Parts: sequence; C-alpha cells; structure tokens
Amino acid sequence: MYEQHTNRSAPRLLPIAEVVQIVGLGESTIWERSRLGSFPKPIKLSMRTTRWVSAEVEQWVAEAIARRA
Repeated sequence: MYEQHTNRSAPRLLPIAEVVQIVGLGESTIWERSRLGSFPKPIKLSMRTTRWVSAEVEQWVAEAIARRA
C-alpha cells in the first residue's frame, strides 16, 4: 500500500521528453545508458508509461558537471 509522507514533497516523475530537455541527450542514448547502468533507471508505471525520478536525473547532471574538472 502507498504511504504518504507529509514531511517532504513527493518525488517528481519525468517523461522521456523532459529528460531529453534536461540532459541534452537523445532518447535512444538515454535508453541505452539506462540499460547499461550509466544513467538512472526508469520506473515502469504501466505497459506504456515510463518515468524517471527527477532527483536521480538531477544527481546524474551534477555528477557529469563534477567530472569535467
């Protein structure tokens, strides 16, 4: 059963189009990197609906920025 957490906001779930906009990679690259484990894994919500956790995508971006130094 789903339990609500009142002391923090619910995680935001992003469709592939938003992930593409945030990270600047193409859809096929995101899917491939997710499969290989070098990008956050998506959550399958239904047969035709898949989403990424925004905090995980943002963390991936932060790590990519940190690696450039």
